[in-house]
Amino acid sequence: MKFNGLLGASLAVTSALGSPYRNGLFTRQNSGECQIRLPPTNGGRKVAIVLDSSGSMSSNDPTDLRIIAGKSLNRQLVPGSTTTGDLEADLVTVVDFDDEARVIYPLGDTAGADGVFDSIDSSGGTWIADGVDKALSELTKPGNDPTADRSGILVLTDGEDSDTDGLITQIERAGSAGVRVSFGFLAPSESFFEPDLLAAILRTGGTYTSFASAEAVQSFLFLVLSNGLTAADHSVTTGQLLLPGVTVAKLSGGDQPVSFTYAAQATEHLVFTFESLSSQALDGELKDASGNSLGSNSTAGTDRASISYTADAAGNLQFEVNTNDPAEGVFQVSLNSSLGIAGCNLTTIPPPTNTTNGTIPSGTPTPTSTIPPIVTAGAARIATAGVPLAGLLLALVAL
Repeated sequence: MKFNGLLGASLAVTSALGSPYRNGLFTRQNSGECQIRLPPTNGGRKVAIVLDSSGSMSSNDPTDLRIIAGKSLNRQLVPGSTTTGDLEADLVTVVDFDDEARVIYPLGDTAGADGVFDSIDSSGGTWIADGVDKALSELTKPGNDPTADRSGILVLTDGEDSDTDGLITQIERAGSAGVRVSFGFLAPSESFFEPDLLAAILRTGGTYTSFASAEAVQSFLFLVLSNGLTAADHSVTTGQLLLPGVTVAKLSGGDQPVSFTYAAQATEHLVFTFESLSSQALDGELKDASGNSLGSNSTAGTDRASISYTADAAGNLQFEVNTNDPAEGVFQVSLNSSLGIAGCNLTTIPPPTNTTNGTIPSGTPTPTSTIPPIVTAGAARIATAGVPLAGLLLALVAL
């Protein structure tokens, strides 16, 4: 399958980043587990997990990492047996799709869903729109109201929908019902850099990411969980993580800069790449925690631009993208690191047992006001005029 956009750019710069990359693809270093403090949840959500079972998955995901990811996400939801105090049970439905979609687990207790993931194969075509349609039907069926702002659909796919216009229509239907839609695309084709499709996803409040290797699917889950599966999961000012090896799309326009924060490790070599998918001129600037410029670049039309930086010491970096175009547009940002793909894996994070989802195990260093914590994730938010940019601590790493 052909790589396009920032996905192709990510692969093009790997030779400059040294040994963590083999055969032009990202590999994960044995540098310890990524331990991310996920946003707290009180449960009470309705979540649809929609997984691609088309034939191309046999080559793009031969070890079924998307299925493992589906199980991992389900185990982060709140089963009915663990509800205590303010912690309410979540409900989940599981849908797989190829030539058509099938509801393999109707909306119900998360505890019963784990085994159904093993029935997902890799055969047939790709009709994503039908998967979103059937997921939305499960989330909105009578008996489990309300739906708005407490429901989310997560889709993992590698394919081009046989009906892209129909897919946009289904996503817009979900958004109108207050259902957040998030997509993870493994090696997507060029049509999935279509601004109308990405904008439809982002307007629901969901997360759009693409990645070249199935190994990055767990990083995608951390991006979605940090952004929130549903609108009830976090405040509107909280953005999403930026993890190496994953490309993230955001909405642009209105003369409001979009700011990302990344806390680099000492000697880590980083490449921030950005690209407009709406033919807007973009300005990008990398800054240190004090706001001092470390480098800048600009791009016009749909050309890509990059900023490279090697960190002298561990500390927070700010990456800001801005356009003077008042119209809404879509742009993408990727972060490539000499440390390779983040070692983030939900299988190492315990499920929620109270109002804290994904607690950091004991023994992990606690941040102090004088020693900046080492993190491998950044948070994106809209930076308004007159308000200083601030990093949102989301990850601690044991190296």
